[in-house]
Amino acid sequence: MQDILGDLQQRSLEGAYRDKAYADSGPILRRAQAISLRDLEDTLERGLFRGEFVDVLWQDVLIKGRPRGRAEATEVFLALEVSVVVAGTDVQRAGRRAALLR
Repeated sequence: MQDILGDLQQRSLEGAYRDKAYADSGPILRRAQAISLRDLEDTLERGLFRGEFVDVLWQDVLIKGRPRGRAEATEVFLALEVSVVVAGTDVQRAGRRAALLR
């Protein structure tokens, strides 16, 4: 029962970050919006080994936008690893996936 509740909390939190991507990222990104990794599937599949590709598919939230205050800046991606309780493994996973998305 505890596992089910934890999973529901996790999914709810991920959905909240996805739904509020503009509000949460707006101070640092112009036109911020959550996107699906499906939109980058071909690029990721070509650029990553199979295991890396599968790992990146589990990224919780991906937001795209342009850095605020830098008119000439190209579009950037903000990868969010969402967790109800943050553990060392969450931080390691976030770093690993961010590196793969570069």
